[in-house]
Amino acid sequence: MSDEKSGKINNEEEVTKILEVQSKRPSGGRQTKLWLFLIVQLIVIFIIFCLFYYNYKITISIEDKIRSLRNDVEATQRALSVLNLSIEQIENPEIDLTIKSFQPISDGFSISITSVDSHLTGVKVKGKVLNQQSTAVTDTEFSIEIGNTSQNFEIKRINSGYAANFDVYIPDVNISFTKNAIISWLSSKVQYSFQD
Repeated sequence: MSDEKSGKINNEEEVTKILEVQSKRPSGGRQTKLWLFLIVQLIVIFIIFCLFYYNYKITISIEDKIRSLRNDVEATQRALSVLNLSIEQIENPEIDLTIKSFQPISDGFSISITSVDSHLTGVKVKGKVLNQQSTAVTDTEFSIEIGNTSQNFEIKRINSGYAANFDVYIPDVNISFTKNAIISWLSSKVQYSFQD
């Protein structure tokens, strides 16, 4: 009998322990709410992760596009500088002052340099201007630029197909820097006549 009582007591103690454990466990409603809360938290964390990942991808994409645009802008600037240089050379071609033959400048004129000599604080350039236009011109004005110094000069008359002499002094130019020059036509008057 004593065994039965001790068995009962043990069973009662076990039942009490089981009841205590069950009371500590959430009930079915509480357990469902806990699982629902955990699922909602996981969904929120997933959404936050997706937003950060999407933002990261957009940032990378924008940075790549900005880098590509910068490269395009640099390439365009290089092309423009080459184009501007080409246009400048077309509008104001450099003349080699050491070449004696005629070199084209602009607007139907060519230049031949006969001498470049040191004179006072600068240089004296002598040469001929050939009028390749179909009409005679008068009061024709040119500009010669050596380095950063320029000087205008005028030729009174150049008949069509003829050359006229010029002589111009450019101050403050070192003769050792006078290999090239830019000679530009500035203005002239056309001379022609009518026949009846």
